[in-house]
Amino acid sequence: GGATAAEIASEGAPLPYDGGAPARQHAAEVRGCLLRLSRGMRDFLALPMANRSKHMYTSSGQRMRAKVRPAQKRLLSAIYEEMWRLSLGVERLKAVGLPGNEAARMNQYLMLLMRDWENCRVIKGYRTPHGLRAFARLYILTHPFFIGPYYAWVAGAGRNMDELAGWPWQTNLAFAISLAVFTGVAMQGLFNVQLGMEDPFDETEGLDDVRLHKIFGEVERLLTAGWAPGAWDRVVMRGGDLADAALESREEELPDEKPVEGYDEALGSEAAMNKLCHRRCL
Repeated sequence: GGATAAEIASEGAPLPYDGGAPARQHAAEVRGCLLRLSRGMRDFLALPMANRSKHMYTSSGQRMRAKVRPAQKRLLSAIYEEMWRLSLGVERLKAVGLPGNEAARMNQYLMLLMRDWENCRVIKGYRTPHGLRAFARLYILTHPFFIGPYYAWVAGAGRNMDELAGWPWQTNLAFAISLAVFTGVAMQGLFNVQLGMEDPFDETEGLDDVRLHKIFGEVERLLTAGWAPGAWDRVVMRGGDLADAALESREEELPDEKPVEGYDEALGSEAAMNKLCHRRCL
């Protein structure tokens, strides 16, 4: 009776995961997936925008749109495929004994990654509404005709020469010209800032642009450094050892990404995938 109860309990318990070659292969696959994911995100965000009016109604804009749109679709498909592979990797770990609470935590991190990526994608595709942009351009071009009489009044138009000869009227002409120039430059500058902030990922040497290649280059460097197994397998969590292992791992050769013998049977077989679909790892 005790043996039967133990067998029943063991069927719902997670299987022990002893690591070895399948574990290293799984880690290498996850590392490669993360690298491809980061590169796909970088390439998508670095693409030029193709959603303005000129891309709809001009021949040059239509040619550019015809080149950009297929690249965007291809990169988006690759990004979502890598996210699906990460989710599948979590399910594979559950099939070999990963506790359910840890799997839920990993799925939550993946969900947060997908949410933040969607936010970046929306920011990349945002553009100012055509009506607002057209009104801003029209107002900048026509405001001198409407505000010109005020500038003329500031300059002293309509006053007699005796009044204009005294202080402070003799300086009004220069002030009126400066005011007119400053107003036009300020409005045009604000309009240019608005256009520049539509795509913060274009890296056009703007002060507010996101340095895509620098950020993703750092991510790629950390991924390629952190997954070298030699140093991290030997790390001891004491003061300074983790940093020493990180520095050491950067100098080591990256693991071979070719499948090792027995990996498919341990993690990637059809039987294992069917098992994870019907079994809960608590």
